[in-house]
Amino acid sequence: MKKLFAALFACLLAIACFTSALALEIDYASLTDAELDELIREATAERSSRQATHVPVAVNPSPDKYTWYVQDYVGRNAAGFGYTSLGGDRLEKYGAGYLEFIFVTEDGIYIDIEDETLLQQYIVTGQNLAPNTEMKYVFSKDSSGKEYSNLVDFQSVRVIDLAVKRMDGTTAGDPVAFELIPINPSPDRYTSYIRNYVGKNVASFGYTSLAGDRRDKYGSGNIKFNFVADDGAYLDPENKDLLKQYVVTAQDVAPNSKMKYTFQRDSKGNEYSNLIESQTYQTITLYVHKLNLVYPETTASAEEAEPVTPTGTTIAEEPSAKQVVADGTVLSDRDVKYRVLSDGTVEICGYTKAQSSITIPSEIGGRKVTKIADGAFENCTSLKDILNWADLTYIGAKAFKGCTKLRDISIPSETTFIGESAFEGCTSLKDVILWGDPTSIEKNTFKDCTRLTDISLPSSVKYIGDSAFENCTSMSSVIIWGDITGIGKKAFMNCSSLEDVSIPSSCRVIEESAFEGCSDLDTVILWGDTNIGNSAFRRCTSLEDISISSGTEYIGDYAFEGCTSLEDVLMWGRSTRIGKDAFANCPKLKSVPR
Repeated sequence: MKKLFAALFACLLAIACFTSALALEIDYASLTDAELDELIREATAERSSRQATHVPVAVNPSPDKYTWYVQDYVGRNAAGFGYTSLGGDRLEKYGAGYLEFIFVTEDGIYIDIEDETLLQQYIVTGQNLAPNTEMKYVFSKDSSGKEYSNLVDFQSVRVIDLAVKRMDGTTAGDPVAFELIPINPSPDRYTSYIRNYVGKNVASFGYTSLAGDRRDKYGSGNIKFNFVADDGAYLDPENKDLLKQYVVTAQDVAPNSKMKYTFQRDSKGNEYSNLIESQTYQTITLYVHKLNLVYPETTASAEEAEPVTPTGTTIAEEPSAKQVVADGTVLSDRDVKYRVLSDGTVEICGYTKAQSSITIPSEIGGRKVTKIADGAFENCTSLKDILNWADLTYIGAKAFKGCTKLRDISIPSETTFIGESAFEGCTSLKDVILWGDPTSIEKNTFKDCTRLTDISLPSSVKYIGDSAFENCTSMSSVIIWGDITGIGKKAFMNCSSLEDVSIPSSCRVIEESAFEGCSDLDTVILWGDTNIGNSAFRRCTSLEDISISSGTEYIGDYAFEGCTSLEDVLMWGRSTRIGKDAFANCPKLKSVPR
């Protein structure tokens, strides 16, 4: 009777678990009791394993813009969520904020998050922050105390560790110890908690600073890494190929150690939002081990679908080497449309389909990509991220005008020209990194980029054009490194968050309404004999004092009209012409220059 029951049980269990048909042909009558018991145990274990499959956790709905909840990523393909930012991080959008993903493999191998084909080979097996972990936001405020709708000043959780494994089961080396330690959320902007680095590939976290060391971002501060390799090697922070050969085995500051900040204050005693005066930890020592492994091959990704093109548009296929391409012929390559120029290089002139992320390759058909044409991506309102691999020398007029979801852009070091209105109306654009050497910032280049927070202009810039940054209401600082000769009309008009500006001695003129309506501007340093145009600083209601050089020829009409906090004007020369009502409606001014 036992054998009959066992046989029936095993057969039913085998069918339920989709085991091979061969298993159904076993002669159960010939098996001993011990063999039947073993068969039942194996089948039961297989069923239990299948029943232990991860059950997805539904994420809590967000009650407001201040509260979000971490999603459940376990079981998901690593390429199936998030996006790669221009900074090279893998991120997921959560309301006005985001989470950064750190992928941790079983063998310590580095996963290139920009390689979609590689990501597709991995599946998530665990996460250090449980699904529905609460994320709290605090939003930035304007000068009147009103909250911005989408500028996050503080976020309690910013990074999540995801353990992943290859779907084909292959590994590149020996197993590496890693524990998914939940890191405490930050209760406020004054407190952060040290993350867990043990088991992570060295290249998978942190960034290389402009100073040339390796750091990790913690709120408004950062921590520098000291690496101690067990083979005595020096780890060059800028050599990513070297970094990815090492995995962390220990750290001298334990995970969840509390890090406290104090912030610098301005002359009025108000704390700066991002200038750290002191913090508990400045450095962490990470002990690292060199991996003895060979990276596994990646399989080819599925064939991509044919690009969708606008109705009535004809796009030619990539020509063979023997074909002659007529001037102006538009060709296609993956995300972009392009033309071959007379010098044999390629100009990107459009996109093949509206999408959130577009890649600009370094070469197409063996031809170097060097330019983005006028209006190439104009009004592409779905575009969020540009991944640029090309050595672009030229970005045309209106190239990205009206790309209202574009969040950040890095302009390469080869770029010498950026056209008029290139980024005008990019209302989500927050970060702009200018690595290139343009000779000027053209008219309307960043006009109405209302989320842009700061800009650093390279030494190559000699002129800032009309309305170049007009209505950049979130921009708090501008750094001018070069010897600019002039600032155009309305160049910074209504940049209401701009706090200070230093004008180099080379600047001959600040033109009409250049800084009009910069209501937070409290410090203006004029190093040279700079002429000041009509309404140049009109309605700069926080400006308290100004020093005018003896070589300044004129101060225009209404130049400082409505500067209601202005108390002192130091005039070094006697021949400076002062225009009509230049200092009108300045009630605190001790003596009005004439």
